[in-house]
Amino acid sequence: MNYTSDNTYKQETKKSPQNIAQNIGQNKVVESFSNYYSKLRNFYSTNTVFSRLNNVGQVLPNSWTAKCLKLPLPTATNIPVLYSTNLKFASYANLLMCKSIWLCPFCSKKITNFRRKELKELIADPGLLSSMLTLTIQHSKKDSLKGLLDQLTTSLRNLKNSKKFKSHMQEVGIIGTVRGLEIIYGENGWNAHYHIILIANRELAGIEFNEDFAKALWAKIVRRTNGYASKKYGLKYSPGRDNVNLYASKWGLDQELTSQKSSHGINPFQMLDNLTPTNIKLFQEYAAAIKGRKQLLYSKGLKKILKMAVVSDKTITEDVSKFDVIIALITREGWTNILDKQVRGELLAVASTGDINELFNYLSHVLTRDQFKIINEYISQVQK
Repeated sequence: MNYTSDNTYKQETKKSPQNIAQNIGQNKVVESFSNYYSKLRNFYSTNTVFSRLNNVGQVLPNSWTAKCLKLPLPTATNIPVLYSTNLKFASYANLLMCKSIWLCPFCSKKITNFRRKELKELIADPGLLSSMLTLTIQHSKKDSLKGLLDQLTTSLRNLKNSKKFKSHMQEVGIIGTVRGLEIIYGENGWNAHYHIILIANRELAGIEFNEDFAKALWAKIVRRTNGYASKKYGLKYSPGRDNVNLYASKWGLDQELTSQKSSHGINPFQMLDNLTPTNIKLFQEYAAAIKGRKQLLYSKGLKKILKMAVVSDKTITEDVSKFDVIIALITREGWTNILDKQVRGELLAVASTGDINELFNYLSHVLTRDQFKIINEYISQVQK
């Protein structure tokens, strides 16, 4: 590998793997940086994931998320930039990751993508029937998120422990559930609700689910916690695979939207786009309230019954097996400069184009030549 005098990277074909990255910029004038980056419509845009991640550091400076994708691992001598020839995007290695699905825009993306695929595969099983319950309770701006979540959690636990409900679930043929928790903030304050996918064995399925019975029981149980659930809106039953598949296909995607606001309100990640005093206070309240809670939870034993692999959030976030190429190495000193200039997202956006010339030009623009090295080789070859 060598570098030409016009400050572009030139690949030696006899040493470099074929079809790793497209050197589409070899024979063209490189656009100005401001124009080039304005054209990037990429997940890693600094206007989305990394700007939010930077803002988490301001709102929760002592959290692990504030350190996510910032601190090199203690044994790391450099920061590799990896590329997936299949997925066509880049990522970093040798950095601490917080693994928080609730607080981290980056880790949440990786986890929800995996869990969404897992859910869709479960729902597609021809031997299973699926339907969904949506559970909520009345809320107002006077309600704290923790109080609302505690009340919702207690009510759900009481519902599941109800002898009448257990008996009805058996009659319907339910063998397990998958529970998702969603939180938004709107005109009436915090709104937390559960989506519960009901999984039934097709051979055991008996009577139809009795929505009227469940609505009345849910309202009664919520009242015991001094709350209120409308018999009409507190519980909703959505039968059929199509309804469940629609939910599974969209699960977690609301947190990835950059500026779109639903009619019901905004999700906590969107609060990070505009750090007003109110949004800062709300996000801090949210962070304290969701500590220790699960966003997606399979009922005990369901994965074992269905012979599904148990994969932790830690394994998902740390997995780099899909990345087959090391395209660059950045020294620890160079990484410090990347952080100081807040260009982690821009760098990955450029790397994700697969254009080695553009990557070399970009790194030359933000770092000195001794702070990075273009590699562009398959990981398997480097490891040899």
